[in-house]
Amino acid sequence: MNPFDLPGPQFLVFYVIFAGLVIAGMVFWRKRAEASQTPKVDLSDPYLIAYLRAGEREVLRVATIALVEKGLLIQEGRQIRRAEHASPNSVQRPIEKALLQKYTHSGEVSWIFKDRGLSKDCESYGKTLRTARLLPDESVNQARLIRLVVACFLLTGVGFTKIVLAIQAGRTNVGFLVLLIIIAMAVAAKISFPRLTESGKIMLEDVRSLYSGLRTQTLSANSGGAGVEPMMLAAVFGVGALAGPTFAFADALFPHRKRGTSNSCATDGDCGSSCSSSSCSSSSGSSCSSGSSCGSSCGGGCGGCGGS
Repeated sequence: MNPFDLPGPQFLVFYVIFAGLVIAGMVFWRKRAEASQTPKVDLSDPYLIAYLRAGEREVLRVATIALVEKGLLIQEGRQIRRAEHASPNSVQRPIEKALLQKYTHSGEVSWIFKDRGLSKDCESYGKTLRTARLLPDESVNQARLIRLVVACFLLTGVGFTKIVLAIQAGRTNVGFLVLLIIIAMAVAAKISFPRLTESGKIMLEDVRSLYSGLRTQTLSANSGGAGVEPMMLAAVFGVGALAGPTFAFADALFPHRKRGTSNSCATDGDCGSSCSSSSCSSSSGSSCSSGSSCGSSCGGGCGGCGGS
């Protein structure tokens, strides 16, 4: 049976099913194209993992926590200052050197999210991840755009063909169909540009599985057991996953971070320019909107936004 011969209500049902199949096919096409052999990246680098999970802002959070924990930065409420015995030469990693240089004088922790120099120091991690195709590079985004154009062509082609036939038959009640076309294209556009590639999503899931026992070990460390490097815990699961009195300073520096999550938008003063107020609520469980702009600047990292 020709679907264009269906009466209005039945065609609307057909179009919903058709749109769902087109969008599902587009997603399947993207995942298959972006899934590749596991790239070789340094999984022992907590800052690389933090950038993969939630972007440059999470790198800055994790680095700040690490330097406070090492006693190189001193935390006083929401203020940070460099310890008297510390200097940029006290550490090896460039981002840590940059942070120690930043806090030559005492200042708000929110400074780190407004410093373009620190942002540039984090970009090397993004470049590494894009080279490994864990984050989308220009060619990946172009391929995503082509798939979106194909999907929109199918969605509008079928929808507007029916509209033209309906108008030729003297029927003008096509408002619902027009609305469905708009909704279908909006959904297709929204899910076409996740922050991570499929390889990046798989890699992040593998890392979380690899370090899944880290939380229990850290809790044991807080009770007097063997110590565990907190940077990796924060990198894999977010700074909000640091629990116990040992890391109470993390809550003071970055309040309202939802424990155990990687993509919550914080209200700790670091979300302002990258996420609109509509995408961050005041509750600790709020999350970034999944649009591509938030994905790239909020890092998913408001974490990521992290749609994948």
